[in-house]
Amino acid sequence: MGLTLTKETAQQLLQHSQEILDSFRSADMAVDAHANQYFDGVLPRDDPVRVTIVEIFAGCIRYEKALDTVITAFYNVEGRVVKRSEQNLYRVFAYLIVFRMEELGIPNLKKLIATLERKRIYRFLSFLLNRKHLYTWMLDEWAKLYDRVYVENEIISPLEEFLPQLEEILERLRVQIEEGLKSKKELIKPTEPQPFTLTEPKPRSVPMPEELPTLAPSRPVPSSTYERPQESADLAERRRKNREVAEQRLAEATRQRPRCADPGKSEKCERKIREIRAEQERALAFDAPKSNPMPKERQGAGQAAVKLNAAAIMREWARYREAEKREAERLGALEAGAFDKSAFEAWQQAQKEADLQSQLAELERRRLEGQLSYEEAVIARRRLAESNRAVVEKEREAAAERQEELAAMRAAEEEQLKQRMAEIMAGHAKARQAVRDAQKAKALSRAEQQQETEELLKQAYEEAAAELRRKMELIAEIRAIEATQAPREKRLDLTEIAGFGFLSEMSIAELRERLSLAKQRQTQEMEEKRDQILEEKQAKDEKLLHTMELIGRHRAERSRAAAARQEEKKKRAENSRPGQPKIRARDPRLSDLAQQVQARKQERQEMQQQERQGSNLALKTTKAMSREKKAREAARWAQLESAQERVARLRTSGIVSADPNAPDERFPRQSSRMTCT
Repeated sequence: MGLTLTKETAQQLLQHSQEILDSFRSADMAVDAHANQYFDGVLPRDDPVRVTIVEIFAGCIRYEKALDTVITAFYNVEGRVVKRSEQNLYRVFAYLIVFRMEELGIPNLKKLIATLERKRIYRFLSFLLNRKHLYTWMLDEWAKLYDRVYVENEIISPLEEFLPQLEEILERLRVQIEEGLKSKKELIKPTEPQPFTLTEPKPRSVPMPEELPTLAPSRPVPSSTYERPQESADLAERRRKNREVAEQRLAEATRQRPRCADPGKSEKCERKIREIRAEQERALAFDAPKSNPMPKERQGAGQAAVKLNAAAIMREWARYREAEKREAERLGALEAGAFDKSAFEAWQQAQKEADLQSQLAELERRRLEGQLSYEEAVIARRRLAESNRAVVEKEREAAAERQEELAAMRAAEEEQLKQRMAEIMAGHAKARQAVRDAQKAKALSRAEQQQETEELLKQAYEEAAAELRRKMELIAEIRAIEATQAPREKRLDLTEIAGFGFLSEMSIAELRERLSLAKQRQTQEMEEKRDQILEEKQAKDEKLLHTMELIGRHRAERSRAAAARQEEKKKRAENSRPGQPKIRARDPRLSDLAQQVQARKQERQEMQQQERQGSNLALKTTKAMSREKKAREAARWAQLESAQERVARLRTSGIVSADPNAPDERFPRQSSRMTCT
């Protein structure tokens, strides 16, 4: 960089360097192509300023990772007071100071600094030229990207020669900022633009607004058109109250329903049904899956052995080894004259048998008391059902009387409603004709407005279609221009190195060769390790087989001892556990409880027999009530059908309009619906 900068060239160099870095996208274009595209029509190819800017641009791209380390750390510290859009400007200064300081020189650096605001450049230079930063984390981060010897000799050492002069510049900037002094050379005052002396146009006159045509005010729609009459609201309220009363009575009758109203099957009948169903299912099991029998060679072989892993085998052997040790100690103690605990165990067994007898007697007493309580509860529940049945019969008679009164009241209300409906239909005959005339006039005006609207929509559609055709032609031209771009391709040579200047740089072919050699070494090491593991595993398997043999002996011995103990325990339990008759014979209170339970059970069976005799009478009464209810419903439906026939005759005679869209017909239809409710 042998260019001597002036004030104008320094400002031009910084501006173009920042802009070319801002507009560069590595994924879209190469460095040289982007530089040529940027400077076309701006600076000639042999201009020294352009050559210098291209060198700075290429250097910033080459050392992008090293510069990003400094810029990222700077924004992490000073990011709140520094603009993010100026990071490429700081990247240019970092590149010139760190990598091109010898070629740039102190005078040119001062001229570059003079073109910027003092506070901004002072903040960045104080961060970059900090010796603590330079010799600690900057050196470590750059050593991750390049060789440490290269960083110390080619980057840090040249920069150390200029550090005293750079620190003087930094100190001078600090003094100027603190004292508020201006630089000796004042900037040329920029040209102030002056407005053109043009003739002002005369103000345009405001046109008078056109008078909008006004229509004659129309009469408002009467409120009775959209409001229901007061009679319908009164009827709806009365119907709602009657329904609430009926629902309350139904809920009360359902809650207090006696058991005789829903007779169920007896326990004997249910048991018989279950037996019949089970027999039918067994008869239908002709296609059930059949299991294959066990092979003859495996029959009587006993339970299959469980395969254990090495850890389980060693744990079990440790347990058996401890058991052998304890047994040896016990036998040694007996030989030395120690006593056995057989006498204590016999006394303990006798105490356990006595406790067991008392527990069995207590369990039998509780069982008999529970059975007695159950029988008494069944008898009390049946007595309560008898009293509830009498109360329900009285309530049913009262409900029938109230139903008859309600039917008479409804018949009177329907007669009044029919008379009122005839009066309303006669009064609205003339109003319907007036409504029809108004509808015809509105239909004519609506047809004219619809025709005008269709014409306007057709005109707007034609304009939109023309605009769409113009846009489609423009899009086709743009796509044709984009399709004519020349393809860019680059040939690849696997034996060529990248040329970045690294100490361990190699071609792809050499890299593949080294990788194949490394894989061969790794395969050989794995084979040796595998052989060693197989030898260790064989030794371990032999040890486990010997341990399993010892464990098998211990298991067989323990199985024989456990079988003997189980047989002895079974015999002792059979001799010590008496039946229920023996327990009751030992305790007279249990005998008295058993007699009371038998008496209560006999009383309950007698009551069940009486209920079964009375269930036939209750069933007949229920059937008679259902027949009476069906007869009332049939009479009610016949009355409703006759009312509908009368309405149909009125429509046929012309008193009621047959048009479903007529505005006044909803009152008669609503009244008929209320009558059916």
